[in-house]
Amino acid sequence: MMISVGIDISKRKSTICILNAYGEIISMPYELTHAGIELSELINSILNFREETRVVMEATGAYHLPVLSNMLDRTMPGIKEFLKSRLNNPDKDKLHAFKIFFIIIYSPNKTLLI
Repeated sequence: MMISVGIDISKRKSTICILNAYGEIISMPYELTHAGIELSELINSILNFREETRVVMEATGAYHLPVLSNMLDRTMPGIKEFLKSRLNNPDKDKLHAFKIFFIIIYSPNKTLLI
């Protein structure tokens, strides 16, 4: 069974809701700040799920970056460097999309969809 984590991002806080594949609520929506222990606790709880877990968040200018950065550091080390070094050429967007897809699908850790 898959678990879905939805994150609604705003400037200083986010609202989190966690559901299973049947739409049953695992965690009622709650808010957390982007700094410190609250974000770390969210990432720890995601990593502790025994089922396949998908995280979906909105890209809101720069507001999502602290959440995304922390999640990438903990779940897929090295992907940020790949994105910085390989995705600067807009002529290769389709190729980059496939590369990111395969990195996420075949990651040995929990997967992250953005």
